[in-house]
Amino acid sequence: MTLASSSTVASVPASVTIPAKATIATFKVTTKVVTKSTPVEISGTYKGVKAAATLTVKPAALATITVSPSTVTGGSSSTGTVTLTGPAAIGGVKVTLSSSNTGVATLPASATVAAGASTAKFTVRTKAVKTTTTVTISGTYSSVKKTASLTVKP
Repeated sequence: MTLASSSTVASVPASVTIPAKATIATFKVTTKVVTKSTPVEISGTYKGVKAAATLTVKPAALATITVSPSTVTGGSSSTGTVTLTGPAAIGGVKVTLSSSNTGVATLPASATVAAGASTAKFTVRTKAVKTTTTVTISGTYSSVKKTASLTVKP
């Protein structure tokens, strides 16, 4: 069976062999990094009969935001990490960051995931507190918001 792709965003082998007495065969589809959702038609042709399906290749999205350690003594720092679902496209991905209590925990306004990478780190600086305080650290990219909790102890 010959195979084809309608775009260079997704590549397939030129053909696949369906074993005797079998009705299916598997093959690998290799995708490229994209900046917007891109539909690609993947087709197979055998004895002049074509069957096709649409594969949508999506850009990386924000998967998680974490802080480590998640509990610190006021006045110390924690390392934050934003993780994407896949590698960032050319130009990178800027994740907007925020703290629910800037009087206790401060961080940069954003973290940039470099092109081809899937994570970026940032520093969360804390101030001394009189009582244990939980701060929500948020990351937002392309309308997707993820949060992590940071506990600051006296």
